[in-house]
Amino acid sequence: MPSGSESDLELSGEDTGDDTSDDSSGDNEDAVLPEWSTLLVNATASAETITGYVVGIAERDRLLEQYKRITATTFSVRTSSMDGHTPVKKGKKEEGTVEDGHRVYWQRCGAPSIPDTGTPFIVNGRAVLMCHYGGAPRQTSARPSSSRMQLQGSRKVGCPATIYIRRITRFPEYQAILGSDMTNHSLRKIRSNCVESLQDDMKSGTAGGEDVYYFSLPLTSCHDGHSVGTFVSGAAQRIHPLVQQRIYGIVATGIRK
Repeated sequence: MPSGSESDLELSGEDTGDDTSDDSSGDNEDAVLPEWSTLLVNATASAETITGYVVGIAERDRLLEQYKRITATTFSVRTSSMDGHTPVKKGKKEEGTVEDGHRVYWQRCGAPSIPDTGTPFIVNGRAVLMCHYGGAPRQTSARPSSSRMQLQGSRKVGCPATIYIRRITRFPEYQAILGSDMTNHSLRKIRSNCVESLQDDMKSGTAGGEDVYYFSLPLTSCHDGHSVGTFVSGAAQRIHPLVQQRIYGIVATGIRK
């Protein structure tokens, strides 16, 4: 899986597997959901994360922007099989369209997991975003300046906070209608027929679907080794993530004024 750059996420592409699992498990029914989680459908809280999904690329971008703005945190792409990172077979995939050759799923484990809702789907990509302070600290190095040597310390403090995103295309028109007294054999037969019909329509280009983005987003309590947000005179100041990232870049060049 190719490495990403410290840029805003653009998503689309082929799934490359699930070699990373979500560290948190179990629902926390007493948790008060944060403000940004209202953008998620079926938002569920665990000890360290909020999971859920949004429909469409516009809602995906809105959620990421709101999350970073409200939490005053910055993330960098660690790995991604989505837009701008891995080429898509047969050209760029338009939103809501399908390609043949994809495996059809009813549920998916990993981070984020996708529950079985009776609706088949295909996986179109996955991304992992690491906190700007994540990763092992790098050794301090001297960087020359016009008039003096600047000591450039590492911002990496090993923060474990990580965002997981999975993009799927689901097909509500091919949902398996099941009865309460249905046997396992009947269940497998119905689902097999649904998958066969979907795959035939995918090959002919007549299967319509909708793009859905599943998220696993860390709570601010997951951050470790650094303060969350920027503090001025003891008050937390919410700075737009893009502005904050630009400031980091300028400071890294040795400019202090």
